[in-house]
Amino acid sequence: MARDLGVAEHYLRLAVGTKRRAANERRRGRLGEHLAIDEASLKKGFIYATIFSDPGRGVVIDVGPGRGGAVVWAFAGLYSEQERAKVRVVTMDCHAPYRYIVRLALPNAAMVADAFHLHRQVNHALAEVRRAAWNRLRKAGGKTAGQVMKDARYGLARARDELMADTSDRGARQRSAVEAALGADDDLAHGYQLKEAFRAAMAIAKTGDVTLFTAALELFDALCRESGLKPFATLARSLRSWRQEILNDAATGGASNGFAEGLKHLVKNQKRQAHGYRSWLGFRGQILWCFGEFADPDTGELVALRSVPRGAGARFVQPSFA
Repeated sequence: MARDLGVAEHYLRLAVGTKRRAANERRRGRLGEHLAIDEASLKKGFIYATIFSDPGRGVVIDVGPGRGGAVVWAFAGLYSEQERAKVRVVTMDCHAPYRYIVRLALPNAAMVADAFHLHRQVNHALAEVRRAAWNRLRKAGGKTAGQVMKDARYGLARARDELMADTSDRGARQRSAVEAALGADDDLAHGYQLKEAFRAAMAIAKTGDVTLFTAALELFDALCRESGLKPFATLARSLRSWRQEILNDAATGGASNGFAEGLKHLVKNQKRQAHGYRSWLGFRGQILWCFGEFADPDTGELVALRSVPRGAGARFVQPSFA
């Protein structure tokens, strides 16, 4: 390459070394205080990608193949110990491999179990209780008798105060279906009360009162164990294993993985528009080009690519993928 360019080899090595050092300097400035980790299914059940993003700056930092601990370890290895020490909050779903590696790679960060996934686990436990009630009613009174449980499946998943405030025709239908289902089976009525108790506990977490939130979680755990409902007893065991990460929701003022959840939809849209990608590098490059950041050539400041006015992106030939 030096011969083709007509320059001395040591000048080329010096130029390449300068560029590498500049790239490392840009990389060192890319981690903020809040790191969000979430996986996206690129081909359901077969291919996954882990998305690392910064909700504060509203950008994707990087995309890694797979959803195990190895991808988090590889991502952390791109940054120095001093840079990783700046991360104070890491939000994620309840995926154990992420938790183990984050403890090692980001020791100063408080891990927060995302509230959306916690509510989804509670609704899943309630759905299991509803299906068991549906089977009991069908065996006792035939297929028509079990229809009341099927009609209530969407209304049961909604928050009770939201359902009661819904003045639409759909809201009226769902309220009627929920009342009929709860009156038809005591176990379902008990499970519904437990679901609402968890929602009340998570509302306390938003206030930032860690002591009160701890007491609310302990009460919910005791109610689940004493309920005699197997799905909720299993749920209680799962939540106990993530107790500290759940309590950190209140300690961090309600840190959320909502930005990362929204990114998953955008990432999948990019994949669908291209009808897939031939290589992982092509896919990663496209995601970083759409949702990443660049170093402003004038100021050197890292700026989200989405903030560039339409038509002005021609100045930035290549985003800093770091």
